[in-house]
Amino acid sequence: ETFSGNYSHTEECRPCTLCTGLMRMKTPCTDSNDAICVCNYNFFFDAVLGHCEPCTVCPVGQGVYSHCEYDHDTVCEECLDNTYSDRESWLDPCLPCTICDEDTETQLAACTPSSDSVCHNIIITTDLGPSPPSFTNYFPPEASESPLPGGEVTPSSSPHYLILIAICCSILAAVVVGVVAYLVFKRWNSCKQNKQAANNRATTNNQMVTPEGEKLHSDSGISVDTQSLQEQQ
Repeated sequence: ETFSGNYSHTEECRPCTLCTGLMRMKTPCTDSNDAICVCNYNFFFDAVLGHCEPCTVCPVGQGVYSHCEYDHDTVCEECLDNTYSDRESWLDPCLPCTICDEDTETQLAACTPSSDSVCHNIIITTDLGPSPPSFTNYFPPEASESPLPGGEVTPSSSPHYLILIAICCSILAAVVVGVVAYLVFKRWNSCKQNKQAANNRATTNNQMVTPEGEKLHSDSGISVDTQSLQEQQ
């Protein structure tokens, strides 16, 4: 490919520049303009050395103030005024330090140019000791208790709580049925023993009959008044 940058009837066309090595084409070659080559990405042209050099990476404790371009190097700055940078980078600026919440957190480590603040949540991690066992410990979190506006705490109406009520009612009903059955059986057994004792007494009375009674039972039932007959004679 060729181009001619001047209007002339005598000047010959010149060949277009080829972008090679660490160079990339910024503007392509046309009939009237040559191609423009610049340094590749992550490289910049060092005018003193006359060739492309890798972009500078900002060290820990410094952030990027100006990004590296094909015509100039990275510009780094120190992280000050509650900012930090904990990694080497040619893209990231200094980041603002984390501010710990005074009500719920305590600061374990202060922010430095090379590290962020370290905050510790004092509410979540406070050790309250082992809690006493309760029925709610055997169910998932959805069966937990929920406070009412008046301050009273009532268990939420979850399926697990309803199942617990059904089990308690079933056990109570079984106990009541068992007690009633025991009382009925005891009453029936007592009546049976009383009836058997009465039958035994009747049998004993029948067996204790005197001989005179047996003789009277053997007579025909006709009695003769012997004293009256003697007086008549």
